[in-house]
Amino acid sequence: MIRIIRLIVSVLIVLVGFVSGILVNNALADMFLGGSEWIGAIAGTVGHLVVFLLALFLASKVEGKKVEWYFWTRKRLGIFSGRSRCWNWSVSAYY
Repeated sequence: MIRIIRLIVSVLIVLVGFVSGILVNNALADMFLGGSEWIGAIAGTVGHLVVFLLALFLASKVEGKKVEWYFWTRKRLGIFSGRSRCWNWSVSAYY
């Protein structure tokens, strides 16, 4: 039960971080108008990535996993489970 609550909280943190990243992206992109729109696009993208990665870091602290775990394991993609190498298991099977 605790794992499910941690998973739900971490998913909510990542979703809030993603939406906050979109808001930061729009705010930074609107700062550069006129001939420097490409600077605004780059600044907005960097701001979005920073906020989203911060949210991913906070979610990893809630779930008790390293941030690299989200990128380098195939469990989140549902390819195989940690308990078994069965290809038919769902994403939630590793809990």
